[in-house]
Amino acid sequence: MILQRSNILDKFGVSQRCLSDTDSLIDFLLLDIYYVNSVFYVLSDENKYIGSITKEMLRDTSVEFLFSNPTLKDVCNVMCATNAYKLISDDIESHLSEIVKIFESNPAIIELPIVKDNNELIAIIDKFKLSSLILTPERSPDKPILDWAYTKRYIESNMGLNQYSRNIWSQHGEDGIIEELFSRIGMKEKFAVEFGGWDGVYLCNIRNLIVNHGYSGLFIEGDSAKAAECKKNYSSYDNVICAEGFVGFIEQKKLDVYLSENNVPKDFDLLSIDIDGYDYHVWESLKEFNPRVVIIEYNITIPNDVFFVNPCSEGILQGSSASALVALGYKKDYELVAVTLSNCIFVKAEEYEKVGISENRLETLRNENYLSDGVYFQTYDKQLLKKGYPRFFWG
Repeated sequence: MILQRSNILDKFGVSQRCLSDTDSLIDFLLLDIYYVNSVFYVLSDENKYIGSITKEMLRDTSVEFLFSNPTLKDVCNVMCATNAYKLISDDIESHLSEIVKIFESNPAIIELPIVKDNNELIAIIDKFKLSSLILTPERSPDKPILDWAYTKRYIESNMGLNQYSRNIWSQHGEDGIIEELFSRIGMKEKFAVEFGGWDGVYLCNIRNLIVNHGYSGLFIEGDSAKAAECKKNYSSYDNVICAEGFVGFIEQKKLDVYLSENNVPKDFDLLSIDIDGYDYHVWESLKEFNPRVVIIEYNITIPNDVFFVNPCSEGILQGSSASALVALGYKKDYELVAVTLSNCIFVKAEEYEKVGISENRLETLRNENYLSDGVYFQTYDKQLLKKGYPRFFWG
């Protein structure tokens, strides 16, 4: 069933925004402190959907009513929206085309409650995740995929795993985040893979696991000199393999082949992808192995609401946006758990609950900075002007 991961209410940050009709208005406002521009769903004790509420709705209500501290049931009687989609049958997928039409005709709708005939809430469909599952953009070897991602800003006071950021050999706090992540989901196969592996030391995401946590590892590096340095750096580690070669997905050897040739466990603990270009397509092409955690580089100059995929080519190196990687991860049954300045970190969806973060939207985990907040606009005399980072970042 294509929507089997979208109709779960107690995962992926949705349950934190499902409130009881007996909660008070104060309860709602206290929870809303953690979220901005978010929608909350009011339910009865029988899980019946009563309505949706946002803080903005309160502006149309009298001060006297608000100061009486009403229950959310009372609030819903006055102002709640009831934009749920009612199923005729119990099969959500049979209603898929109608749900898609609702999203297409109402651009402001980001999430859609799904209820049975008796108003029992059974799903909240996320527009971005739905599009990630059902859309297959046309691919071209010389043109990227460029579109707008369906996003909205959620700001949460909890920094999540990023509060554990620290570098031993990594670049942007990945070492500390990885340690904390595995303390929550557990270390199993204790095997990690990284490419481009460089020399296996400089800005490395898996060296800490190898040196300080007893991991076995595989480095893959295409540059001959750096591959030789990697072998030298790990000459005393019998549990580390340093392979020379370029990982690709068309003409170059696929990642599945490298992993098979070097006897990597099927469900190894961590995969780090950093090739400054077609990272998206390499991860997409991985079919035979299921790493529990994936760290993958995104193009840090692209805003969260831009969906951009490197051309489907091994000869063009443009990088992909964070939103595109989040969509790909969702297709491959992964959930986002952290974003550093240069990497998205994913965990297998089946282990997401162990991580214990309340909201994992890209907009929650990645605050855009000066590199990605530029604005471009057109003047009446046909000039294209920009406001933002003043120079070309990559060189």
